[in-house]
Amino acid sequence: MAFQVTARKWRPRRFDEVVGQEHITATLSNAVRSGRIAHCYLFCGPRGVGKTTSARILAKLLNCANRDELNPCDTCPSCKSIAEGTSMDVLEIDGASNNSVEDVRELRELVRYVPTGGAYKIYIIDEVHMLSTAAFNALLKTLEEPPENVVFVFATTEVQQVPDTIQSRCQRFNFRRIPTSQIASHLGLIARSEKIDADEEALFLLAHRADGALRDAESLFDQVSSLEEERITAEVVRRVLGLVDRSVFFELSQAIVSADARAVLQVVSRVIDEGGDLEELVRGYAEHSSYLLHAKVQGSASQLEVADAERTQYEETAKLFGDEDILRILRTVLDLESDLKRSLQPRFRVEMAMVRLARMGSAVDVSELLGRLESLGGAPFTAQEQSTATAIPREARETMPQPARRVVPPVAVAPVNAAPGPPPPSSDPPAGKQVQRAERGAVLDLADVVNQWQRITADIASTNQSVGGCLAEARPAQLDGAVLHLAFPPECSFQKGLVEKNQHVVEAALERQLGTSLRVRCRLADSSAEEVPKAETTASIDPAAKLVIDAIDGEMV
Repeated sequence: MAFQVTARKWRPRRFDEVVGQEHITATLSNAVRSGRIAHCYLFCGPRGVGKTTSARILAKLLNCANRDELNPCDTCPSCKSIAEGTSMDVLEIDGASNNSVEDVRELRELVRYVPTGGAYKIYIIDEVHMLSTAAFNALLKTLEEPPENVVFVFATTEVQQVPDTIQSRCQRFNFRRIPTSQIASHLGLIARSEKIDADEEALFLLAHRADGALRDAESLFDQVSSLEEERITAEVVRRVLGLVDRSVFFELSQAIVSADARAVLQVVSRVIDEGGDLEELVRGYAEHSSYLLHAKVQGSASQLEVADAERTQYEETAKLFGDEDILRILRTVLDLESDLKRSLQPRFRVEMAMVRLARMGSAVDVSELLGRLESLGGAPFTAQEQSTATAIPREARETMPQPARRVVPPVAVAPVNAAPGPPPPSSDPPAGKQVQRAERGAVLDLADVVNQWQRITADIASTNQSVGGCLAEARPAQLDGAVLHLAFPPECSFQKGLVEKNQHVVEAALERQLGTSLRVRCRLADSSAEEVPKAETTASIDPAAKLVIDAIDGEMV
C-alpha cells in the first residue's frame, strides 16, 4: 500500500477526535441531537485547525443512519461514502477555483434536487472568501430562503473578506489556534502508534514551529521522521528544520545580564558558523524574551508551554533581570526582527543590537531616584515631570551619592527695586526690542533682563529648585515686545521641556523681579551658529538632582 501522510492518516473522523476545538464540536453535536439545524454555517480561523474536517464530520452526523448522541457511526454506507468523497448528497467545492457567478448559478440549480440517500444535502465551500462579488450576490437569495433539507457550510481563513450580507445569514464559528501543549501531546500519541521514540523537547519544538496549526505540525513530523525513523530527538529537529538551540538564548541572556559584549559576539558568531539562520536566531530570542517576561511577572514558569526541564531555567534566568530590563530587551529584539528584512548587512545589524543590549545596563525605578532627591533636600517632582522620566542606566545609579540629610543654605536675593548694574558690553539690546517697564516708567531692554538674571533664577530656585536649576542652563537671547526668548544649549532638551511645562512659574518670577509682565518662549540654540554660555548664578541645583536630570536627558536623546 502506498505511503499516506500523517495529516491524512490521522485526520479526525469523529468529533471526539478533533483536537483543541471542544467549544465548537460540542455545540454542533448538541444542535444535531436537538434538531436545531441551521441552514448555513460559517467556519473561520487559521489554517490547519480543523475547519474542513469539522464540516465533513458534521455532514456525516447529519446523514448517519446509526449515529449516537454526539458522533457518527463511521460504518454505515453514508458515512463511508462521505469519507471516500463519493457521496451524492455531500458536495465539496473549492471556492478559489469555482468563484465565478456562473459557478454559483450552477450551484443554485443543483440545490433544487432532493437528497438521494441521506436526510440532508450538504454543500461545503472551502476558502469561500475567494468568491467574486457577483458570486456572493447571486448566492444571497439562496442563503436567505434555501430549500428544505439543504445545509451550507462555508470555511475560510479570511473572514474579513466575506461580505457582511453573507455573514448575517450564517451561524459563525471561530476556530482558534491549538495550544502548543495539545499539539505536542497529539504528536506524542502519533509517535507511539507509529512505534517511533520521540523526546518531549523534540515534540515541543515541532509544536512551537507549527504556530497553532496541527496539520503543519503533522507535516513537520513526517519531514523529521524521514531522517530518523526510529528515534526523534531535539537535535534531529533542529538539524532538519534549521532551528537554533534554545541553550543559545540562555547564553545570550547570561551575557547580557553580565554586560559581557565579547561573549555576546562569540555566541552570534558560533550560531553563524554552525549554519544557523540569523532571522531564526532573532525570532527565537524574541520568543525566549517573552517567556522570561511571563516568568518574571507571574513569579513562576508553570504556565509556559515548554518542556518541564526548561521551566526551571526560565525561572532562574528571569530572577537576574528586572521587569524594565526584559521589556527593553523585548522591544529592541522586536524592532530588530522588523529591520532585519530590509538590512543589507544582517549580521552587523544583529551584532550591533546585541552589543547594545549588553551595554545598556540595568534599569532602576525612577521613584527610587526621586526619593533620593527629596532626601537630599531637593524639591519633589510634579506628576507631570515624573511622567517624562525614564529608567536610569546602572552606570548613573552606581555613581549617585547615597541619601543624606543636609540643610540647604538660603539664597541671598537683592531687593526688587535695587538699581541694576551696568550691562555687559556684549549684551547690547537689539533695536526696536523694548517694552515700557510698568513699575518705574523706564524702558526695559534685554540688558536689564540679563543684568537681573541671577536674581530671577535665585528667586525661582528658592521655591522650585528643579526648575531653577534647569533655568540656569539658559540665557536671555531676545526681547521681542512683551515676549522674552530664552536660548538653551543643544544638549539641554530636557531642561528646555521642563521650563516650558513650568512657564507660569518663570513668568511670575519675571514680574516680581522686573515689575513687568513678560511671556516666555524657549528654544534650543544652533550649535553651529549660536553659542549659549553657562549662566553663572547663585542658584545652584542639588548634585543629585543634576545627576537625575542629566541621566534622564541622555535616555530621552
